[in-house]
Order: sequence, then structure tokens, then C-alpha cells
Amino acid sequence: MLLLDRTISVYRLSDIGNDKQGYSTLTTTLEATVQPLGDSKSGMAGESSGKLFKIFMDAGSNVQEGDQIRDRDGNIYKIISGGLEDRTDGFIADYMGIVCQKIN
Repeated sequence: MLLLDRTISVYRLSDIGNDKQGYSTLTTTLEATVQPLGDSKSGMAGESSGKLFKIFMDAGSNVQEGDQIRDRDGNIYKIISGGLEDRTDGFIADYMGIVCQKIN
């Protein structure tokens, strides 16, 4: 069982008018836990190198590649390409593991 010890917010890139895009709030009430993975050796999905983290939350949470996740401490993480893993195998509690790059 995972200890979900943080409340996080999810932001998704969307059209905001006049051919512009910005991040809008998707949800502000997801429970999660954040664990460091280490430094990335090279940029992923066109991003610069940085610190990688894995965020665990309930399976089926509405998140997508490219979304931003923000915690109450002001940390901002971007979900990397191929970073979503839904575990629903029935052996342990269902969860979603998300590989993110810290961007601030």
C-alpha cells in the first residue's frame, strides 16, 4: 500500500484564445506521493536535462503526457513522453506511476 502524503494539482495545456495556449487547472485535489529517481543523462522528449521523479496516485486518475503537476511546496513537474504506467494487476493496490521531470 502506498502512503499518499501530498495533495497535488494537475494543469493541462489548452487553447486560451487568439491562437495562444496556456496551462489551465484540471484538478486541485489529487492525493499522491513523490519519489526522486535521479538526474536524467540527456533531454527527454525535447526537454533539457533535469531531475526525474516518480509520482504515485490512484489508478485511473485523469492525467496525460505533457500535463504539469504542482505540489503545495511550489514544485512543478512535467509528465514526460511514455511516463504513464497504470498498474491494475490485482496483486497489490491499483495505482498509477508517473515519471516526471522537475521543471523549477
